Amino acid sequence: MISKKFLLIFLAGVFLLASCSLPATPGLTPSAEPTGAATQVPTQAPSATLPAVVTATSQPTVVPTAVPTAVPTAAPTAVPTAAPTVGPTAVPGSIPHLASGSELTLTQVQRFSKTEGWGIGTNPKLDPVNEHVLRTTDGGATWLDVTPPEKAGTGTSANGPALKASAFFLDAQHAWVGFSPQPGASPSPAAIWRTSDGGASWKASATLSQGSGVPEFFSPGPLSFLADGKTGWLVVHAGVGMNHDYIYIFSTTDGGASWNLKVDPMDTAKGSIMSCYKSGLGFISASSGWLAGSCNGVAAGVLLFHSTDGGANWTAFSLPAPSQAPGIFTSGDVSCGAQPPLFFSARDGLMAVTCSNFVTQKPAQTWLYVTADAGVSWTPRLAPVSQGAFQFISASEGWFVGDGHIYKTTTGGKTWAALIKVTWAGAQPSFIDAKTGLAVAYSGQQPSLAYALVSSVDGGVSWTLIKAKVK
Repeated sequence: MISKKFLLIFLAGVFLLASCSLPATPGLTPSAEPTGAATQVPTQAPSATLPAVVTATSQPTVVPTAVPTAVPTAAPTAVPTAAPTVGPTAVPGSIPHLASGSELTLTQVQRFSKTEGWGIGTNPKLDPVNEHVLRTTDGGATWLDVTPPEKAGTGTSANGPALKASAFFLDAQHAWVGFSPQPGASPSPAAIWRTSDGGASWKASATLSQGSGVPEFFSPGPLSFLADGKTGWLVVHAGVGMNHDYIYIFSTTDGGASWNLKVDPMDTAKGSIMSCYKSGLGFISASSGWLAGSCNGVAAGVLLFHSTDGGANWTAFSLPAPSQAPGIFTSGDVSCGAQPPLFFSARDGLMAVTCSNFVTQKPAQTWLYVTADAGVSWTPRLAPVSQGAFQFISASEGWFVGDGHIYKTTTGGKTWAALIKVTWAGAQPSFIDAKTGLAVAYSGQQPSLAYALVSSVDGGVSWTLIKAKVK
C-alpha cells in the first residue's frame, strides 16, 4: 500500500524536496511564467544556488537585505488601464488580504503589457505564513491583492511562507492557482482556483482525486495550459524519498472546472516516472507533451519523458550530448536536470538543461536545447555563461541572466550579446517586447535569498528598482 511506502520515505521527504527542487515556475516564458512563461539542477554559484530557468514558485521569501544594483534609469511612466479595483470578497478563515500601502516582496512576476501583469509575493512581517496572488495595472509600482479565498495556512517555515502558491497566468485576465502546504503536512483535499476577470472573482474546481492510495502529502505543483484556456495539466506531489518524487498527473478540458486523474502514484505501470524530482510539464498540443526534471546525480543523464496521449502514458526520451561535453549524459560524476520545454508554434520549442560535476566541483554549465520539428530532435546551444535563467518572447529573441551578467539573443541562442554587468546572483525576467520588462532579482545571500523588483525600458541594458506596495 502506498501508505507503507510513504511511511518509509517520509523522513527523507523534506530533505529531497529541499535538495532537489527546481524553482517552479515556470522557465522559458511563452508570454509569461507557466505563466505564460515557464522556468534545473541546483548548482553552486560563487554566492548562491542558481536554477537553470527560474519559475520562483518555491523560492524562500525574505525582506531584501541588499538591493540589486544596476545602471539607474528613469522609472517607466505608468499608464492606468481598466482593471478590478477590489479583490475577491474575503471569506472567514481564508488567506487575509494585505492592507493597502503594505510593502511587498515579489518572488514571481508575469507581465502582459506595459501596465498589466501578475505576481506572487508576500509581506513577511504582516503575513509570514501565506503566499499571495497579486495583480498590477501600473507597470509594477502597486499591486492589488487578489488572492483567492483559500483556507489560510498554519505554522511557520524557516524557508519562507508555509502555504505556497503555484500559478499559471495565461493573460491579463485568466489565471489558475493551487496552494501547497509545507512538506510534511498531512494530506487534505485540494482544489485549483481559476479566474477570468483578472482576479476580481475566483471559482474553485471540483476536489482533486487522491487516487487509490493514501499519499504522504498532497501538494499541487506545476500547472500548464494551452492557448485555448481550456486544455491544461497539473502535477501534484504526493511523497518523496530514496530519490523518488511520487506524483499525480491531472488534465482538464473544461478550463479547470474539473480535473481528470491521468497518473496515480500507485499505478505500478507508471513506476518509471516516479523516480527523481519533476520540474514540470510542457505540452505542445492536447496529445503531445513532456515531463522534465532531475535525478540530482543519482542516475546519469537528463530526466525527460514524452507522452503522445495527453499525459496518460510516458516514454523516456534521450537528448543528444553537447559537442563540448560528449560524455556528460553517461558519466556517473555528473548531475543534469531539465526544465519542461516551451513551444512557440506547432514545431518550434526551447528547453534549458544544466549539468554540474559534483566530483571536480567545477562551475555548472547550461545549454539551451532547441527543436524545429515538434521535439522529434533537439540541438544544444551553449549558454553565454555557466549558469542562469532564460526567458524568451519568441523562438529567436530572448534573455539570459547569470553569473552577474545579462545577455540577449535574436538568433535563438546561436549568438549572445552582453548587455550589462549586475550585482544580482540571478533574476526571473519577464519581457513583453524587445524593450519592456520586469524582473525579480535575487541576491543569493545565504542562508536565504533577498529579492527586489526591477524594471527595464531599454531591453535590459539598464534597470530601475521598484519598491512595490499593495494598492
